[in-house]
Amino acid sequence: MSDSTLYLLRHGETEFNVEGRYQGQRDSPLTGRGRDQARRPGALLKTLIVEPEAWRVVASPLGRAMATARIVCAALGLADFFYDKHTQFAMEEIPAIYGLYGFVVCVGLVLGAKELRKLLKRDEDYYD
Repeated sequence: MSDSTLYLLRHGETEFNVEGRYQGQRDSPLTGRGRDQARRPGALLKTLIVEPEAWRVVASPLGRAMATARIVCAALGLADFFYDKHTQFAMEEIPAIYGLYGFVVCVGLVLGAKELRKLLKRDEDYYD
């Protein structure tokens, strides 16, 4: 078994972060402070990693994550990085879709619990 090391980094500060806005899958560029925040772990990793070209840098395809990865790669002297090409669904653009999804799941759980009660042959007031 070989030893492996994994370093996890969060993206630098974005304009939405400064404004206190939730960004989710939407994108917002890094601020100057965010770029500085990405340079610091890049410099630290340069001192920790002996052969950077033997490492793999992976980032989300979101702009803020890719911008952070580019800055870290520059500090390590790497030319490129990989990114996870997860798909985005058109459903995500529907207003309040996650609230509706949560409601439907909760209703489903309640109905499922009621059916489970019947299967287990418990009285309606079993938990009262």
